[in-house]
Amino acid sequence: MELAGDLSTHKFSLLLTSLGEEKTTGTLRIISGDKKWTVCLREGSIVFAGSGRDRHLSDLLESANKLTRQQVKRALQAQLREPTKHFGDILVEMGIMDEEELISSVREQINETIYDLMDLEEGEYKFEEGRLPFEEDMIVSLDVDLLIEEKAKRTEELGVINQWLPSSELVLQLSLNPERDVRDIHLSSREWGVLSLVDGEKSIAEIVDLSYLGEFEVFRILYKFFSMGLLERADEEESLPITKDVILRIIDRISDL
Repeated sequence: MELAGDLSTHKFSLLLTSLGEEKTTGTLRIISGDKKWTVCLREGSIVFAGSGRDRHLSDLLESANKLTRQQVKRALQAQLREPTKHFGDILVEMGIMDEEELISSVREQINETIYDLMDLEEGEYKFEEGRLPFEEDMIVSLDVDLLIEEKAKRTEELGVINQWLPSSELVLQLSLNPERDVRDIHLSSREWGVLSLVDGEKSIAEIVDLSYLGEFEVFRILYKFFSMGLLERADEEESLPITKDVILRIIDRISDL
């Protein structure tokens, strides 16, 4: 089976739903302007999704900044010596990633790619049924209906967030006198990573690019801190300037957590 068409008349989410309901196995390729994506389905579930030149698990993890080029080379060389081993198993055996981190990273990257594709209004698609490339290294299987449901929830949540942070060009800074004691707040590693990028100069868009977490996740984290009074807009008249002393004081308080 081969399908081809235009996303302006056949939305990506509807296309996915149709392929999922038919329990199809094959590769879906999308082109919009100068951007390209590849989505692989196995019996109606999504097992791979990547942009640009991503074709393999190694490409996916490197694009997400989960692996360095050197780590990819080492793992691929090991796979050449033991071709029957899966790439993911080699990463775990070499101690580059543990199994939980590996699956979580791949799932997150596929999710973000699918959510981006659901926002496309124009583009061409082509689906080819048949055996998948590198199928042995596809380590997750995601339900199409659950992804569409999660995208709807994210869209609703982003609508609330955008009321407070309406543009990715906004610049935020740390508040010297937060409304809540930082010592009472538990920060995850990714939340700390985003917070450490806030310096009163970088826009939200720049923080998104540097964090590799995806636009929605960065907005969600910044909104959490903004609503707690830990962050404020750098263009507000009463905002306090970011200085080295301010940053060190807040870092010292977070370090006590």
